Amino acid sequence: MDNEKLKEGAYSITKGMIGSIPVAGSLVAEVFGFLVSSPLEKRREKWMNEISERLSSLEKDPKLLEKLKEDEKFIDILIEATRLAIKTSQEEKRTSFANAVENAALGQAPDAATSQIFLSILDQSTEWHIKILNYFTEPNISFFAHNMELRRSAITTVKKLYFRDFPKPKNHLT
Repeated sequence: MDNEKLKEGAYSITKGMIGSIPVAGSLVAEVFGFLVSSPLEKRREKWMNEISERLSSLEKDPKLLEKLKEDEKFIDILIEATRLAIKTSQEEKRTSFANAVENAALGQAPDAATSQIFLSILDQSTEWHIKILNYFTEPNISFFAHNMELRRSAITTVKKLYFRDFPKPKNHLT
């Protein structure tokens, strides 16, 4: 059984069990439903708007959307990215999932297996992982843009750049 279906089933069972509590159960069940489903709907709506805007901006080729409807690899990436984007509150991750969908629409995605691996790794990453990867791929903030030579230990240089340019995350344990 799919993990999402299990979650939906657990949600329904929990709401039903709460609703069966005498006197206040139905009120508590409605509050539970409001607290869980409302944020999910907001995320879903925000995601759909983001993807719609991105795909609309690509419509220089009027037949693109028709082609995408038939492109199984694109559909796989869109479905998986949608599932993963909706379950996270991290904006950086949702942007990365949207980038993956846009690249797939442009025909710039790798093969299906590599795309699935990428989406899975992205799902398991934190915003900090993504920020650090972006930091070291941006040419204007690379080692050489900072006029730093790679000395004996590149790790020491990376560590210095990291601590110089990134504040400690909130609730950091040190």
